[in-house]
Amino acid sequence: MADEVNLEEVRLRYATERAKRVDPRRDHTLDLTDDLARYRRDPHTEVLKREPVDDRVDAVVVGGGFGGLLVAAQLRKAGLEAVRVIDQAGDFGGVWYWNRYPGAQCDIESHIYLPLLEELDYVPTERYAHAPEIHAHAQAIGRHFDLYEHALFHTSVTRSAWSEVDQQWIVETDRGDRVSATFFVVAIGSLDKLKVPAIPGVETFAGHSFHTSRWDYEYTGGPGARGLGALADKRVGIIGTGATALQVIPHLAQAAKELFVFQRTPSTVGIRANRPTGPEWDGHREPGWQRERMRNFTEIIMGVETEVDLVDDGWTHLYRELIHPSPDVVEGVDPDRRGEVADLHMMDKIRDRICEVSRDRGRFCLGTSCAVSLTTSWALGAGVGFGHGLQPRARRRAVGDRELAR
Repeated sequence: MADEVNLEEVRLRYATERAKRVDPRRDHTLDLTDDLARYRRDPHTEVLKREPVDDRVDAVVVGGGFGGLLVAAQLRKAGLEAVRVIDQAGDFGGVWYWNRYPGAQCDIESHIYLPLLEELDYVPTERYAHAPEIHAHAQAIGRHFDLYEHALFHTSVTRSAWSEVDQQWIVETDRGDRVSATFFVVAIGSLDKLKVPAIPGVETFAGHSFHTSRWDYEYTGGPGARGLGALADKRVGIIGTGATALQVIPHLAQAAKELFVFQRTPSTVGIRANRPTGPEWDGHREPGWQRERMRNFTEIIMGVETEVDLVDDGWTHLYRELIHPSPDVVEGVDPDRRGEVADLHMMDKIRDRICEVSRDRGRFCLGTSCAVSLTTSWALGAGVGFGHGLQPRARRRAVGDRELAR
């Protein structure tokens, strides 16, 4: 499929593109305090005043996302009565508490992504559930295992220490709480802090701005049937073309008077092929069905040969082709380089599809780095994943370095 020369050309091209993007200035992360603290503000739930808590529980779990909920649920199933979940959000859900931007949706099949489906006797309504359904499921887990009773929301742990004298963990928070517990579990995940790009002028930008994980519906309008109606007379800019942006941009393009998409690096865009959960999920399901589905998915992406692909989606197809490429793709290729050739073949397929879609709908592909100066309302997004095609709108503009240079 590809000879040694082709591989060397690809390596050189990627090294060249990488060099454009390796900039020490991009290592800087803004301190979201003082004037920038507004980016961290919770737009979803009011922070209520309360008295500090000073008590003892069986366990403290830091983090109210799915990781923390799974731990807390297992502790409750093991017989612990008082399990306290502490989270800086205003409710359970983790990233799904914060991320309520238009179009927010998971890109892992709902039937393996949403935990404890069998315990709650619940089946997701679509193959890749949208954010409201995912957040509602997190809340349902909290109710099912009686986790709300002891939970402390809008609270961050500031100190934890083991007391040899009391044989207990002593946990302190930013709201003056002092809690002792036999067990202490940290399950905050890796996505608990938002990042605002350190673009010169962001601190003094006079327009309205927010991060997608703190979507400001008071400003944009929505959510609901009327959509983002308040943007009808606005010029909007969005920074980033990752998974979040793939979901947001179609909605902004439909609603805004004019939309500018600022892209540094083009994102992978695969086929989501979302659909409602079919009638085959109605009625009886064998006990352990979710665990078996999870196991099968994990085996495939780890390279284990399986007779059946239960999930059968873009992820399993991708890993099968990368780990076990067809002979015609790697025929005559050095064994040490077959993985690289298979990866190149998969990338070419993805790029070919993007360009086909763009040509079919009268649009164009733009994959370049860019530097921007912010002069209008804007939102920030990041990530990589599977998404829908962009809605064709004449007033949408994609901006890369070639266009900015003109």
